[in-house]
Amino acid sequence: MRRARATEADAASRLAADIARRHVEDSEAGGVSQADAIRARADARRAAAVRDALAEDARRIATEAQSRGGRNSARREELERMRLALADDQASTTALATQLRIDIAGRVVRAPVSGIVADVQAVAPGAIVVAGQRLATILPAGDLIVVAAFDPANGLGRIRSGQRATLRLAGYPWTEYGVVPARVERVAGELRDGRMRVELSAARGAIRGVALAHGLAGSVEVAVEHVSPARLLMRTAGGALR
Repeated sequence: MRRARATEADAASRLAADIARRHVEDSEAGGVSQADAIRARADARRAAAVRDALAEDARRIATEAQSRGGRNSARREELERMRLALADDQASTTALATQLRIDIAGRVVRAPVSGIVADVQAVAPGAIVVAGQRLATILPAGDLIVVAAFDPANGLGRIRSGQRATLRLAGYPWTEYGVVPARVERVAGELRDGRMRVELSAARGAIRGVALAHGLAGSVEVAVEHVSPARLLMRTAGGALR
């Protein structure tokens, strides 16, 4: 808008100067009075002054706009640098938080199953606990697992999954309390401490007046085959003759 006014003022100034020049020429030729020529020259000077003022105002506004544009550009660049720095900080903080969550998860003790704590290892305060170290024994809900160790010379190749077995508890005479029916579930493929590990299943309420629980000791007999008394006698007699 100011530039248009400056252009208009410049045109008006040129027109006033041209009129003043003609009035002077006419005054010298005697066509107009000298007073009219003086007024025309004054009008031309005023028009020129208005033009110059508007032109200066337009230049000042342009300079200020350019300066503001430079400041705005610098501010935009500064804000962009700040945004990039904050994005880097956010990425670093996120990575640190993820690593801390991993470290915390690695220091949480979790049981593989839910159940009752049957045994707890003695660990002194400040002791180092490594991954996989057994800290406690958890008894899961459901049927009990009976663990037996057999002489491999008698058990290897003869004890198999699905065979029936009998558990007699130590301290509970079987003639009074009875025996616990069991069933072979798993047979270890490798020996441990020179013994063959066998796992059997047994029902909790399988014996009168005794609540089966972790830690009870006893003996296990596994039925590996069925033979008639006569064949057993012959087998025994044959062994005696040899």
